[in-house]
Amino acid sequence: MDGATDSGAAFGAIGDRIAHLYTLENDHLRARTTDYGGILVSLEVASGAGRWEHVVLGFDDVAGYVENRGSF
Repeated sequence: MDGATDSGAAFGAIGDRIAHLYTLENDHLRARTTDYGGILVSLEVASGAGRWEHVVLGFDDVAGYVENRGSF
């Protein structure tokens, strides 16, 4: 992606293992995924009004995925 950036941050812990949240972003799209199973946590697109619109909604931290192991 032209002009894309990425970043990683701690997303919680499972026992002694730290899960990370990675964000890939450009002017039109923002995707967040975790290294805990490669889950797509969030997908947002830029609206014509300059706001980010949520397409995929996920949990706030890795504990939500550990506690809710359903199929997504």
